[in-house]
Amino acid sequence: MKKVLTIGEMLIDFICLDKNKDLSKGVRFEKKAGGAPANVAAVVSLLGGESSILGNVGNDSLGIFLVNKMKEYNVDISLKGKKIVLRLLSLLMK
Repeated sequence: MKKVLTIGEMLIDFICLDKNKDLSKGVRFEKKAGGAPANVAAVVSLLGGESSILGNVGNDSLGIFLVNKMKEYNVDISLKGKKIVLRLLSLLMK
């Protein structure tokens, strides 16, 4: 398998564990690493390929969480983007 470089976002999905509540009303959350480029890099690695990601993460505990997740999947994160700030998007799924 060839080497794959993904470019783009690494995100954290906060899944509200409180039934029928959105981010503004929820108290219990589970966090999952995500973002299409990060997901592709992780799957390529899980399938035995070599993958790298070039993306931006914050220099905070959430950014460290994402970096550690990419390392768990053996994704090369040596290419560095700039640091960013936290952004939240809330979706209510019924």
